[in-house]
Amino acid sequence: MHTDTELGVPVFGKIVSFVSPVVNECWHIVVESSETKLFVSHFHAYEVTMTQPTTFSLIKFHEVADYQPLYCHSVLTADNARHSFVKLPYHVF
Repeated sequence: MHTDTELGVPVFGKIVSFVSPVVNECWHIVVESSETKLFVSHFHAYEVTMTQPTTFSLIKFHEVADYQPLYCHSVLTADNARHSFVKLPYHVF
């Protein structure tokens, strides 16, 4: 997770792999990109959607804003629409 400086919202992604070039031993994370749609206070979670077409980012491990593991939960509504939420285990003020 990192923060979009333009919109001020957290940016989430799904970790695909960890890589480290032999040259400098700096670890990177390959992340499948997602888009943060909105914060849903009822769930205390952010609604996210995976980008289409699928895009990937390479992030330096030390640039990650939060090392706390987060989980994506899916909800199926009455009209069979699937919504995905990332619930934070703490309150952000």
